[in-house]
Parts: sequence; C-alpha cells; structure tokens
Amino acid sequence: MAAAETAGTTRTRFRGDIQGLRTVAVLLVVAYHLTGMPSGGFIGVDVFFVISGFLIGGALFRQFDSEGRIGLKAFYWRRLWRLGPASLAAIVATVGMSFWLMSTARAHETLVDAGWTLLLVANLRFALQGVDYSNVGAADSPLLHFWSLAVEEQFYIIAPLAIMGAALLAPRVMKDVARRRVGVVLVVLVLLGASAWMTLANPGHAYFSLAARAWELAVGVFAALLVSVSTERIDRLRVDIAYVGLALIAFSGLWVSESVGFPFPWAIPAVLGSALVVWSGARGAGPAVLDNAPMRYLGDRSFAIYLWHFPAIAMVQQFRLDNRVINWVAALVLTFAATELSYRLVEKPLRAIGHGERPRWNWSRREAWTNVMSASAVVGAVGALVFAVVVRPLPQPPADEVSAISETNAPTAPAEPAAAVSPFADLWAEPMGPAERERVAQIEQALASTSWDDREGVIESAAYVDNYPECLGEWGVAGAAAQIADERCWFGDPEGDRTIYVAGDSNALSFVPAVVAAYPDAQVRALTIGQCPLIAIGTATFAHDRDPALCAEASQAFMDELERVHPDAVVLVTASSTMWRLASGATGGAAEAEWTEAFRTTLSELATFTEDVIVLDSLRSSVPIDECAWTFSRPSDCFATLGGVQVEVPRVQRAVVDELALDNVHYPQTLQWYCDAEGRCPAAIDGVAVVVDTEHLTEGGARALGPLLAERVPLDRSAAAAS
Repeated sequence: MAAAETAGTTRTRFRGDIQGLRTVAVLLVVAYHLTGMPSGGFIGVDVFFVISGFLIGGALFRQFDSEGRIGLKAFYWRRLWRLGPASLAAIVATVGMSFWLMSTARAHETLVDAGWTLLLVANLRFALQGVDYSNVGAADSPLLHFWSLAVEEQFYIIAPLAIMGAALLAPRVMKDVARRRVGVVLVVLVLLGASAWMTLANPGHAYFSLAARAWELAVGVFAALLVSVSTERIDRLRVDIAYVGLALIAFSGLWVSESVGFPFPWAIPAVLGSALVVWSGARGAGPAVLDNAPMRYLGDRSFAIYLWHFPAIAMVQQFRLDNRVINWVAALVLTFAATELSYRLVEKPLRAIGHGERPRWNWSRREAWTNVMSASAVVGAVGALVFAVVVRPLPQPPADEVSAISETNAPTAPAEPAAAVSPFADLWAEPMGPAERERVAQIEQALASTSWDDREGVIESAAYVDNYPECLGEWGVAGAAAQIADERCWFGDPEGDRTIYVAGDSNALSFVPAVVAAYPDAQVRALTIGQCPLIAIGTATFAHDRDPALCAEASQAFMDELERVHPDAVVLVTASSTMWRLASGATGGAAEAEWTEAFRTTLSELATFTEDVIVLDSLRSSVPIDECAWTFSRPSDCFATLGGVQVEVPRVQRAVVDELALDNVHYPQTLQWYCDAEGRCPAAIDGVAVVVDTEHLTEGGARALGPLLAERVPLDRSAAAAS
C-alpha cells in the first residue's frame, strides 16, 4: 500500500466539487450579510471550516507519512503566501475607505480592528467587544468577517504541531490507520463537548472562539482520513451521499438561526453535510450540481468574494439609501468587481510564484478588458452612490412665482385640504415657554439642515454618563445597598438647600445632567440600576440572564431608602424598552395593563413621601450620531421616527397620572424636547448629539434639557403659581 494510502488519504487532485461547495458556502454568507436571508446563511462559514480541515489535515498527514516529519517553515510560509497578500489588500482598502466615509472615531476603531486582524486574533477582538453576530448593522466593524479567517489561521498554526506532538506521545497510534482514526474521533468528541459547554456558558464568546469551533475543522480532518475507505457498494453510492450532504447544508441554511444553540448543537447538520460532500467526491466525480463551469468559476474566487463582500456591504450602508434593492445591487457590484481585480492582480500571480512559476502579466485582450471593466465597475459604483447622496433637488421657483403660475394656469382654485392632525398630538403640550419654543426651532433646523457646521465636534459630543459606572448598581438587595452607600453618586451643589433623587434604570442615570442643569441649587442623587426600573413590575434583562426577583428586591430597597430620607423631589425615568422584556412575557394589551397597575402603585407610593414627583419619558427613537454623520451625509438625513413602545409607554403613564390627579406629580410632555410633531427625532440638535446609542442621552444632550425641565417644572410654588 502506498504511503498516501497508509495515511488513510489519497493523493491530491483537482476537486471541482470542492470548488462548487466553496461557491455554495460563500453565496450563503454573502446573501445572509446582504439581506439577512436565508436565516442560516451564516453556516457557510462552517462549510469553509470543514473544507479547510479536510484539505489541510489531509495534506499534513500525507507529508508526515511520506517524510516522517512536517516541514513547519515551508507549511507556514505557504499558508502566509496563499492568504496574506489578498487579505492585506482588503484590509488596507477597507481602512482607507473607512477614513474617507466614516467618522474619525469609527475609522480609528477600524484601524485598531485591522491591527488585531493582522495579528490573527480578530475573533478575540470581537468576542471581547461582545459583538452580537446575529444583529450586525451599520455600526459594526467592516472587518468583522475576518473573525472566521482568524479561526482558520489559528488552526493552521496548531494543527501541524498537534500531529507532531501526537507522533511523539503516541507513535503506535500514528502508525496505524485504524488507531489514528479512532484518535481523531476522540479529539472530535472532546472538542464537541467543549463547544457544548462554551455555547451554554457564553454563546457570544463561543461563536467567535477556536475552542468552540475546532471540532468542525477536526471533522474535516477525519473525513480526509476516511477517503481510502472504499467498497464497490460505497463507490456506487458516492454521488447519492454527496446529495444527502447537500440536503443537510440546505436544511441548515434555510432553517437554522442564531437564536438557537450555535455552534452547538445546530452547526452539526452543516458540518456533517459538508464532510459527506468532501469525502464522497475523493474517489470519483462529484455531483454535477457542484462540478460545473459556473460553480468552479465562483469557487476559484470564493476567498476573494469572502474578503471583499463585507467591506463592500459596510461601505454601501454608510450611504444610507432608502431603496434596499439599490443597496444590494451596489454592494454586489463592488464585491464582484473588487473580487475580480483581487483574484487576477493578487491571488493568481502570487499563487504562481508560490508554485515556483513565473506570473503571467501579458494578458490576453479578453483578460485586459475584464480587468478594466472590473476597475471601472468599482469606480462607477462608488461614484453613483456619492452622486445619489450628494445631489440636491432642483431649485424651486420663488413662492410668488409659483402663485402667479398657478393663478394663470388653474381655471378654478382647488379646495383647501383639511389640516393634517399629527398622530402624536396627544403627546405634545401647548402653550410652550421661551425655552421650548427655542427648542422646537432647533429641532426644525436640524431636520432641514443640509450641511454639518462641525461634524467631528458633533460626534465628539456623544459622551455618555457611563463615566460613572459606580452609579449603576447590581441587581439584588446587596447591590442596591452598595449603591445607596456610594457617596460618588451625588451631583450638583454639595451645599444645595434641596435634595433631588433621580431613580430608575440606566436611562435615569443619563438624565442626571439635565436635572443638575435645571436645578443648580440642588443636591442631586442617583439611585439607578441597569435594566432595572423603579416601578414595581417584573423585569428581565435583554439577555434573560438574571432572576427578575433580584430586580424587584433592588427596586424595593430603593423605595425604602426614598421613604426614609423624604427628598424634596424624585425624578422617575424608565426605559420604554422595558415593556419588551417583562418577566411575565406579556405583550400588547396585557403588557400595557401590567404596566398601568405597576406604575399606579409606584407613583402613589412616591407621592406620599416626597414633595414633588417628576416623571420624564426616555427617548427610544433616535440614531447614534456616529452611525449617520459621515462624509456625504447631511443633518437632515440623521433622524429616527417615533413609534411602538416609545409612544405606548407615555400614553399609558399619562392615563395613570390623569386618573390619580395628584397635585405633587408633574409629567411634562418630554417627547417634544427630542422630536417634531410628525415624530421625527434628529440625532443632533443645535450641534449636540442627542443619544449615544438608541436611547441613552449624551451628557451634552441631557444638559440641553435643563432649561426645558426648569421651565415646565420650576419646583418653586410661587413661580409655578405665577406661570
């Protein structure tokens, strides 16, 4: 038996079916990142892991069996030469585009991401950042997809060392094919157990971790060790087995989602299916659906497609075009044009050099034309996007000219349309004082402005009061007690003649600068816990990783403290998003009923042991400024629209306040401090960012509310009576 067969593998040959499988994998990933469909498109990465394990594992075992050793230097150099130049080109281009299109802060973040990527630890970077891969958006790194390449590269570093280590520690196992296979199976099972534990303990980290993904690559290695297994009956069924594998991949792509356990257990069908495909075609022709000219063409370019698709999507997202189809087409044009250039100008020539051949630069007329067209497509797509965003509407004639034309051409005057009624009219209050009138004008200006006066200054203003993490207590009685005792959570005038407590969740903490600005002669105290409202309602965290009873205990401890100190005023703020995560699981009308009862209970209690209760609405509908303030954007592009719980919660609370009719409860209509009457909420008002994410006020954004709060709730009986 030949050395290669002793290894349990066969000699390498061109595998058109593997190129076709690469095409399936990369198209799944591109479709998922571009459109969010199919729901399991991200399993294309798992298909790539199995292919890599199969090819690299097989090659390493063949070399070990034929030479008795593995040439580490040559192996690592081949991997670097194969992957490095094309990856470097994509990284450099992406960082350059980031500095052109994104804010300086985000561009610097991308540059840092590039450093981690070049060190082959991008997966660690994104795991440590807590990136949610199932909710990737415009704010995520354009280099996020390099996490999977980091996993593969870490495998390439470890795999030859593991084989050499096994040869030293268990030489009998390595010399016997059957024992070798059993050994790899045991490794797969151990790694699968580690993946199961990591997925249960910390699914976010598991998604990006080599430790949780290594079993997938090991399954590919095992498939490589099985290719010499052959009988007449098996050989007749090989194509059918490949189709079974493809069916498993299709099932995973169409059904699996990241809301289920991943990578364990729901990566198993895609991994098993991929292993069946690569194994079945090792001793004969693969299925025609994979091994054909179009699939091989895309398979040859699958690495380049993967490198360029995510930066292309991320950059197109920066243009924030309303039409999704135009976004998709632009991203695909950029992806495949950049792919063709990268493949022809970087990958193919360097691959030839790596094989000891001279790269061919004297292109045929067809090749030269393809290169020119690809470059033109990149330039044209970017230019078209810039034009679509930057171009302004044609100037309109003056109003008096329009009137004159209308009077001349119109035989009869049309009937006047009825005045439109805002769907949010019940959440706006009249009359307004000078501060609110000025605020309304600033909001209107922000929504109409066509240029940034100081874009970078606006972005830098997005600082959150998370500078005071000690003022976000832990759930439970002990956490609340520690927060109550922490003297660092006093703000305002330490010699002030009144005390105001700001109570609630992290949204309440973000309102502290507003309260300090409104009442500069007051001592302001924060009693706040992240994702835990003061109102007496069962609440879960977004991750559902804490016992709701602990939040209830902490809230009650805060209420006991407020009753004990009898502050002059309590400012109550609750994130409207809390209604999405009630511990009861209630939604719709049931959630509103539960909120009504809890709010009524809390408000009634607060009113008995403080002179004034002020209820303020948090803002849920806004856009983080660093997501929309980019090179070609306008302030008028940066707004979100009110809806959902952002208006449901204020309406429920307003009904309770009206029902109780308590003289010392104040509920100013705060939504008009952020949005216009049509419910449009700009990301920046008067040159200051409003929120740092989608709901927490920036420090500057909160301070700007001070005059508005003081005007609506003066906390001065004589002033209030006079007004």
